[in-house]
Amino acid sequence: MKKLIYYLNFFSLIFYSCNNTKENSILYDNVDVNKIASNISLMKDSVSSDLIHIKIPNLNKDEYELYSSDIFDSVYYVPLETTEESIIGSIDKLMINQDTLYIIDRYKLKCIKRFTLNGKYIDQIGSLGNGPGEFVEPTDVYVDNNEIIVLDQFQKKLITYSHNGKLIKDTLRPFACFQVAKIDIDKYIFRTIESLNSHIPDLYEYNLWTTNKDFVIDKKGFYQQTNTYSPILNFNDLSYINNNVYFYNNFTDSIYQITSDGCVICKYVIDIDQDRSNDLFLEENYDKLIEKEKQGEFYVISQILITNDYVLCKIINQYKPYYIFYSKNTKKEVCIRYFKPDFYTILPTLGSILNVTDDTFVGEITAENFSLLLSWPKELFDDLENNCGIEIVDRMKQFCKTIHPDDNPVLVFYKMKKW
Repeated sequence: MKKLIYYLNFFSLIFYSCNNTKENSILYDNVDVNKIASNISLMKDSVSSDLIHIKIPNLNKDEYELYSSDIFDSVYYVPLETTEESIIGSIDKLMINQDTLYIIDRYKLKCIKRFTLNGKYIDQIGSLGNGPGEFVEPTDVYVDNNEIIVLDQFQKKLITYSHNGKLIKDTLRPFACFQVAKIDIDKYIFRTIESLNSHIPDLYEYNLWTTNKDFVIDKKGFYQQTNTYSPILNFNDLSYINNNVYFYNNFTDSIYQITSDGCVICKYVIDIDQDRSNDLFLEENYDKLIEKEKQGEFYVISQILITNDYVLCKIINQYKPYYIFYSKNTKKEVCIRYFKPDFYTILPTLGSILNVTDDTFVGEITAENFSLLLSWPKELFDDLENNCGIEIVDRMKQFCKTIHPDDNPVLVFYKMKKW
C-alpha cells in the first residue's frame, strides 16, 4: 500500500512507501536509544490569553482585487545579481539575517547562496559532497545571529557553519527529520513525519521534539497515529520568523509559538467556514478530501508569516493562491488575489512571498515574468498609462528591459502600511 502526501510547496502529490518505516530502522540500527531517549516528556501546551482568530472569507468569488497602495507603504524590486558563481535554480526558502539574504535552492542546484539586501552576490555556504561540511541536499537551513545550520536528510547530518562560511561542526543525527530550528542557545526543535522514527519507540508517531546539542531528546509533541490520517507534508509549517519559532498544525488550523523551554502556546486560530473535522483527514477519506479541494470546498493553508503587527496566511483554493493579511492593531483582514495597477506596481500578482523582516514581506517574481511584461499588447499599456501615468509605466518598462529571462529571480519588498 502507498500513501499520498500533499507537498504544499509545489502543490503536487508525492508517493512514499510504507516500507520507509522498516528501511528507516535499518538506517539507524547503530543508535543507542537509551542514551538519547530515556527521559522524554510531553510538550506542555496552553492557549494564549490574547488568542487571535483570523477569519478566512469565502474565496469562491472574483472580488479580491485592490490597489497595492491600499495596504503597502512602498513596493520595490531587487534583482539578484546573475553571474556564473551566483546563479540559482529556484528559491525554495529565504532566510534574512543581519542585512544578508540566504537563498536556499533545495532541489535544482542544491546550494545556499548569500546576497546583500541590494541583491549583490556575496558567496556560497557549504558545497555538495560527502565529506566534512558537505551536503547531498540542503533539506532545511536555519540562520540566527550566531551561526548557520544545514540539515541534510540524506546523509543524516546537521552541519553548523559560522557566518563567514567556516565549518564549526558536522554531526550525524540519530533520527530522521526534515526541518530544524533553535529555540535556545543549545536547544533544537525538529520536525518529521510521524512514521519515520520507529527505531525510537517513545518518539514514534510524534511530529515535533526538542533536544540538546548532543541530540538527547527531552520533549515531544503533536501525536499523529500512523496509517490513520492522510499525511500533509508542508516545508513551511515550522518557521523561524523575527526571532520566534512557530508551528502551524494543518489538522487543527492553529498556529503555535514554541518557547525556549519547549512548551507550545496556541497564539492564532484560522477560522474557516468549511468542514475541517478530523474525520475528513482520515486516510480512508483521502479521495473525498482531494475532491473537496478541487471543488473549492476545502482550502489548503500553505504558508504562515508573522510580524509584530501583521499575520499573513497564504491559502490555496482550486490551485489558485490567495493572500490574507491580518492586522493585529485593527483586527481587520484583507484578502488579495490580484492587484489593480497603481503608482506602486503595474504587476497584477504578489508572486511568491518567501519571508518577512520587521513589517516588510519579501516575495519573488521570476525574471521570465518581467520579460513577458514587455510583450503585453499596446492596448493594455495604453490603459495602464491612463490609470497609472506614463512615467510609472515607462519606468517599469525600462526596468524590465534590464532583466534577461534567464537571470536570477527578482525579489520584491512589500513594506506594510499601518491599517
